[in-house]
Amino acid sequence: MLWSAVARNRQNARPASDRERSRVTWSAGAISLCDPALFADPGSSACRLFLQRIFRLDEVRAVEVDRSRGTARIDHESRGRTVDETLDRLAVALRGGQTSAGIPIVGALPAREGSWTAVRVVRRGMSLTTWDVVHASAGRVRLRNEVLRTDEGLAHRIVRELSAVHGVESCHVRCLTASLLVRFDPTDIDTQQLVQILDHLLQGSAQLLGHAGDPPPTSFALANTAVGLAALGEFVLPALLPASALLLVGSNLKTFRAAWDKLRRRQPGLPLLYTTIVVVTLSSGQFLAAALMAWMVKFWHRQHRDRLLATRRRLLPGIAQHRRLARLASGEGADVLLEELRPGDMVQISAGAVIPADGRVVEGSALVDEGLLCGRDGL
Repeated sequence: MLWSAVARNRQNARPASDRERSRVTWSAGAISLCDPALFADPGSSACRLFLQRIFRLDEVRAVEVDRSRGTARIDHESRGRTVDETLDRLAVALRGGQTSAGIPIVGALPAREGSWTAVRVVRRGMSLTTWDVVHASAGRVRLRNEVLRTDEGLAHRIVRELSAVHGVESCHVRCLTASLLVRFDPTDIDTQQLVQILDHLLQGSAQLLGHAGDPPPTSFALANTAVGLAALGEFVLPALLPASALLLVGSNLKTFRAAWDKLRRRQPGLPLLYTTIVVVTLSSGQFLAAALMAWMVKFWHRQHRDRLLATRRRLLPGIAQHRRLARLASGEGADVLLEELRPGDMVQISAGAVIPADGRVVEGSALVDEGLLCGRDGL
């Protein structure tokens, strides 16, 4: 390990080859480590152990691991300590020694960053997160996470799921800048709770409701191939026309079977119409016209899918808003994710709140509107 010999490294006691591979540099408020073997994969068990131990120091505010360079940058507060004292504390922490009583609760360490170029882990209160708060104001927060840039599909699924959280009014992602803008009702949810939910979604333990019923994407690979092959056969090399015929027949085998089934039941429909078009095309040799028609059908299928998804995303926040958090009655009334509730936990319910789980009233009284469950008005 790099950090087991930090003190000796400052005295040049390590071999020259190790010093070239592993380096420690520092400046005001930051310490940079270089160890390609340790930081090659931010999601590895060794790197996770490094993060757990380094955040034992309450002066450490954030750690950014760059796998392409094999480095880690530690942002910290000096608090009047010299460089030697700070490095000694880091060395003790990374060897597993006790350095501070204020050890944070490790709840959101990176678990899927094996494909990321860099990951930044930030301390927020008594928890760790990979979501960096760029700007926050009343009812509006902009967050940044490298996963939004590297995995566009996951980014949009997180947006759809977060849009359905109670208290979230809107959210927009910009993959180019790896940022997420969220507008919310401060009376229902706050920034810390949003970060907690986003960490939970990023870990993959929640089912992404907005993605579950999405129609499959439309592929243009076969349609583009058919158009290109037919155009070459029509205008450049007529010897390719038989290949266009084979591609036309092969791509419509399912259509032929469906047409036969419909015909046996005396239920003519679109499969029979498409089969007739294929037969006419084979007899006339107009493969380019048939390929262009098939491409247009694919195009309108995609347009229909995009319109459907846009409608779902507009309606989902209004009809499927659900709570992700519950406030425990014990201790300081901490907010926990619903997935973390256990039998026997007591939660606080205030006026206008949605009850997050089945249970019984142990203290207080209230009128409960069961319309959401029963489908009828009444208290």
